[in-house]
Amino acid sequence: MDCNFPPYFVGDEWVAVLQEVRSLGYVPISDGILRRSSSRVVLKAKGPQGAEVVLKFINRKREMGFIHEWDLPGLLELPHTLRPLDHFISSSYGIIVFPFVSDARPGQSRTTHTWLRILKQLFETLVVLHENGYAHLDIKPSNILLRDLRDKIQVTLIDFGLVEFVRCEPSDDWSEGSEEETVDEGTETKEENAQSSGVGSSGTWPYIDPVYIETNLPSVYCDMWSVGIMLAQTIFQRGAFSTLFPPLSERSSDSILAQAKAIPEKFQKLLLQNPSLVIEQKKELVEIAKNLLVLDQKQRWSSHTALQKICEMLKELSIKFR
Repeated sequence: MDCNFPPYFVGDEWVAVLQEVRSLGYVPISDGILRRSSSRVVLKAKGPQGAEVVLKFINRKREMGFIHEWDLPGLLELPHTLRPLDHFISSSYGIIVFPFVSDARPGQSRTTHTWLRILKQLFETLVVLHENGYAHLDIKPSNILLRDLRDKIQVTLIDFGLVEFVRCEPSDDWSEGSEEETVDEGTETKEENAQSSGVGSSGTWPYIDPVYIETNLPSVYCDMWSVGIMLAQTIFQRGAFSTLFPPLSERSSDSILAQAKAIPEKFQKLLLQNPSLVIEQKKELVEIAKNLLVLDQKQRWSSHTALQKICEMLKELSIKFR
């Protein structure tokens, strides 16, 4: 464990970090590194009382990310989120302690009704976040924990490290014809992206909004695009939907933006090739995705509109199968 230090820490620094963690009463679990990047490390550990927890290390250079992770869920009373248990500050990094969601697991085969319930909870969180002027900017499957609890499913939105206070209106400063600026694939933070491409957008490919890639202007509508991508993956399953993205070896940084812009059109073509999805099997999910995967942010559903539509769909399905 001590030898497998993440890229954020260098050599003996990681050993020192683990020693400090132990001095605080937390015992790192072997092979417990859950996530890592150049600015963040997420580590599973046992707390002073023996309960499993998650320790999130954040580089002090990402101070605003640390503040948002610690304060925002409680400050805004965000539903369907985790509340931090504790935090510690050192000269070079901060640590936030979260409860470990032991039974979280990604969903495999789920019905349309179940996916609508998942989306309802997700949008309940985004509505509060957006109404307060914040955008998450890193909505993706790994940041949405799903737990099956008997007859219901519980959704938890995590990772608020890239959240920004933004305007709530769609961007006007965007041209569909411009493809000069690009974002590198797999981007997770502003710093990493800026170094590789000169674009300061936050997020992860392919969930990052092409408007954000091109203009570097974050908005709440960026989150709506991200949900649309996840939903399209759900509708077609990852195998079929991957046809929208060339293999990694064929992706160059100067084609990322063009590929992102092509997604709505390719999505429509896939729907034409699979008419049963539109007519019956997943028509509700298709309707939502079609109104989120829109290049013009002004034409996308807001989180409030999406939540309202989903509640109406759930009501109709309940009546249909009563």
